[in-house]
Amino acid sequence: MDDTPRNYIFANLNQKGTDELLAIWKKHDQNEWTEQSFDIIREILEARQVAIPQPGEPGAESTEYRFPAGVDVPTDAGELEQRIKDHETQLLKVKSRKTATLVALIVGSVAMLLLVCPRDLKYGNPCFMIMGGIVLLYVGLNAWRLYRHVEKEKQIQTELDSYRVKEAELRAFWEAYW
Repeated sequence: MDDTPRNYIFANLNQKGTDELLAIWKKHDQNEWTEQSFDIIREILEARQVAIPQPGEPGAESTEYRFPAGVDVPTDAGELEQRIKDHETQLLKVKSRKTATLVALIVGSVAMLLLVCPRDLKYGNPCFMIMGGIVLLYVGLNAWRLYRHVEKEKQIQTELDSYRVKEAELRAFWEAYW
């Protein structure tokens, strides 16, 4: 796919559900969306064979695209580009930590199980029970760390996607008016 702003906006809008696109179309908030975005929304709705109401029709829901809660909206292009770079860097760090945690979980668990299972230990032996508990604790803590990394990765990816959509809209606006 071509990397033009129009194609980027199309790809992001095409991922939205029909109801959400209709709500954006009905509200027709030109402070939030560019005219090019509305043209693309019309094109997507027509391709989905949806009856397209008049823009600004009453009863429109306010489900238009917004930045996630807690995300500070950038005010200029330089700041927006910097945030995209920062979030991409954070995303790489989180993925690296996630991989390291997964490796530690697997290698550590195997190593601890080899320590717990010497041939002369019996299942009723207190040493076996203690080592088994330590293995379970180790596995549980690393699984929790892995879960936290996955959740952080989702949060960063959501914010990054928001910034990229906003960047594409700003680029389309600049191209249309300058």
